[in-house]
Amino acid sequence: MLCNIVFTSPRHYVDLEELCEYRGYEKGKLKGLGIKHMAILYKQNLVDLAIKALKKVNVKDTSLLILSTESSEDLSKPLSVKIVDKFGLNECITFETKFACRAGIDSVLMAYTYSKVTGNKSIVVCLDEAVYERGNAEITGGCGCAVIVIDPQSNGLELDVQNAKSYVTDVNDFYKPLTLTPVVDGKLSIVAYLYCCKNAVELWKKVKKQKITDYFDKLVFHVPFPSIVKWISAVLYAYEKGNGMNVHIEDVMKNFELFNEWRKERKQIESTSEFQEWFSEKIESSLVFHPYVGNSYTASIWLALISTLVNSEVDIEDKIGLCGYGSGAGSVCVEAIVKDKVKVKYELPEKKLDVEKYIDWRKERGIES
Repeated sequence: MLCNIVFTSPRHYVDLEELCEYRGYEKGKLKGLGIKHMAILYKQNLVDLAIKALKKVNVKDTSLLILSTESSEDLSKPLSVKIVDKFGLNECITFETKFACRAGIDSVLMAYTYSKVTGNKSIVVCLDEAVYERGNAEITGGCGCAVIVIDPQSNGLELDVQNAKSYVTDVNDFYKPLTLTPVVDGKLSIVAYLYCCKNAVELWKKVKKQKITDYFDKLVFHVPFPSIVKWISAVLYAYEKGNGMNVHIEDVMKNFELFNEWRKERKQIESTSEFQEWFSEKIESSLVFHPYVGNSYTASIWLALISTLVNSEVDIEDKIGLCGYGSGAGSVCVEAIVKDKVKVKYELPEKKLDVEKYIDWRKERGIES
């Protein structure tokens, strides 16, 4: 069972309103994206962050440790080697996985299956730093580490791995060469997220013969920024309720000139009291923490799950839908059933970093001259 989830962020954050003022960015975008702060790995490194998170769980008797990241600087040795060495877990199986942000949920499905088959405990570490070049994407950065413990001897969340469904298609929305910062097509990335998530959900529905709007007690999505979760929710809600979008996300994927018309229709769905009530009941609680952390890539969906468990009423036998996304692009949908209370811990950034120090930090890392 998935029995313990920990999220640890760096100590420092940048106030995005101050950054926008310093850079001359439009402040209105912050409200549109649903973000306030951006966690910054200032005077820390990723391995230290992972070790800090792992110290909050019991690593004893771990047989498998998977590290999911798109922030590794070594194409050969996995970062997990440095971690298992620190904890004396030298006999456990360890490796690194990659599929952009989606790798975090893929790794948990893999580890969960391993633990069910072997009866051994496994741990997944989702560890990432999102840093962008100067420009519109800069404010969507962030950082964090999630640790997920799967122990067959403990109760918690039961994953319906057998009926998990995946949708993958070749999309060049995000590319990260051997540099700290990625190359991103922002609008394409948004459309690819919505398109892949919808397709993964539809594949899940074909097997389960259920509507997610009615079936799940809570829904949790990958959160590159909070507002996109409302957008995918409106896409799925409108499709299931049959109340009104003439332009669908599949149409936009084929013809980007339809994007503005689609967005107008989506906003109309979001403005209805029926949608707002459903969203408030089943999804909104997952988005409480992200505005103060930013995008933590592979760790993001697990912070959303923690937020749901902490900020809403979740009862035994409740069904939680998990929908992950990774650029490139692919999505996966899986059901989690609450069998017992899950132990959760979370740590958000607490020290504000002056914008000038943030700029110096970027220069030191070679992001800007």
